[in-house]
Amino acid sequence: KNIEYKSSDKKGNKYMLKADIGEISIDNKNIIKLSKVYGKIMLINKEPINIYSDFAIYNTENHDTEFFDNVIIKFKDNNINSNNFDLFIKDDIAKIYNNVILDNSLSKINADIVNIDLLSGNINVDMFNKSNKVKFLKK
Repeated sequence: KNIEYKSSDKKGNKYMLKADIGEISIDNKNIIKLSKVYGKIMLINKEPINIYSDFAIYNTENHDTEFFDNVIIKFKDNNINSNNFDLFIKDDIAKIYNNVILDNSLSKINADIVNIDLLSGNINVDMFNKSNKVKFLKK
């Protein structure tokens, strides 16, 4: 109960993960199943990214985290809702996917997947099926 993990990478970026409940996987002692999860990514010279979800799977060996169910991501003036958010620390990549809604003061975007480069902060919004279009509503 009341679990907290903190880590940092060789570049100085910091990561924090809190959960109400954690359960170690029977199959792999490095995998912890978390409930009622809050995460924070603090990249050097960038605004913090806050993540909330009902559940997550955390790998204590490489710090990769898979957030799922009622995922909410907040950074700067952006709010993103989705079903899934995967954070790959060693690859400096985050993937937000399945029923993605990105909402900010300028627009509202519906898409299948959003990729974030954690080094540059660049965001790529796309669809799984390339024949479908990203829905963009200017406010």
